[in-house]
Amino acid sequence: ANHGLMLRESYAGRRVYDLLRVLDLFQTHGCRQIHLVGRGMGAITATLAAYGFSRLRWPGRDLVFGILLTTLMLPYAVTLIPTFLLWAELGLVNTYWPLILPDWFGGSIFYIFLLRQFMMGIPRDLEDSARIDGCNFLQIYWYVIMPLIKPTLACIAIFTFMYVWNDFMGPLIYVADQRL
Repeated sequence: ANHGLMLRESYAGRRVYDLLRVLDLFQTHGCRQIHLVGRGMGAITATLAAYGFSRLRWPGRDLVFGILLTTLMLPYAVTLIPTFLLWAELGLVNTYWPLILPDWFGGSIFYIFLLRQFMMGIPRDLEDSARIDGCNFLQIYWYVIMPLIKPTLACIAIFTFMYVWNDFMGPLIYVADQRL
């Protein structure tokens, strides 16, 4: 009796077989895995940046956010060559670092904008209550703001997966070595 065929034909076996096919797909596309980790870390740093722009008061906050938004209007093709020259000067071409590091330092500007706008809608009374209870800024961020922005983080997770899956230019330009 062929037990492998019987397992694959059962309902649970088909689910396991499908999962193994998906995992095999991710193993053949290792660059996407690395890129996805970088974008995931970028989402976390984007929450910190959005928290700073939405909840903390500091001089020049709106000016810096406006400058940040103007960089969102630059097309990817305009910044492609200067960014490549920067990574080449740092000696990081043909490594995965050009796919990871830009996202760790602020993540995507769109994510910062999306999170900031969502955080602006959270009532300040929750933050004031936490401050009365003795929370500092990071505790307010972690225990009050982070649980409330889970729907936006789910949206960012979907956008991140779609961006990484459809990104052809980044790995093509920065990771030219076939062994990587």
